[in-house]
Amino acid sequence: MTMFVFTFCTYAYTYAGIFDNDMADPLKGLELEDIIKNITTFMGNLGIALVVVFIIWGALQLMTSAGNSTKQKEGQDTLKWAIIGLGVILLAQGLIYAVLETIKVKQQPNLGTSPSANTIDYAGGGSGGTW
Repeated sequence: MTMFVFTFCTYAYTYAGIFDNDMADPLKGLELEDIIKNITTFMGNLGIALVVVFIIWGALQLMTSAGNSTKQKEGQDTLKWAIIGLGVILLAQGLIYAVLETIKVKQQPNLGTSPSANTIDYAGGGSGGTW
């Protein structure tokens, strides 16, 4: 069975063109830092939307409690945990961005544009001189 799978994959690779180099880049040329930032931004936005939903839910629980202390406590707890969740989301995003900025590789400055820019003229004053 393994030999069949290997043979099929080899055939598909060489003759059928399944693994062509013309495949689109799924990352669209993004670096790892950009991918992490995109995921962090998406998850943060999703979390903040959930926080808004829970704040509205907690407020509705408080408004419809009609003096029932148990329902009031549930509404207050929902609001409390929604605010704590918002804080955790913001702290997590800030921590991820701080780590990414800390480990970002700084581009080294270009020390010379051409090899002749770093040579020394031993002739003592002009171009084309000899020792």
